[in-house]
Amino acid sequence: AEQIAGKDISERIAYFGRIEAELISTPDEDFKFHSGIPA
Repeated sequence: AEQIAGKDISERIAYFGRIEAELISTPDEDFKFHSGIPA
């Protein structure tokens, strides 16, 4: 991705890492799980 962007993307990677960490570690009021065709 950095090669295509032509510049350092480490700041964006860190940004998305923080967002993902927050999503993983906080409760999700709208959690849905799909495991195959609904009955």
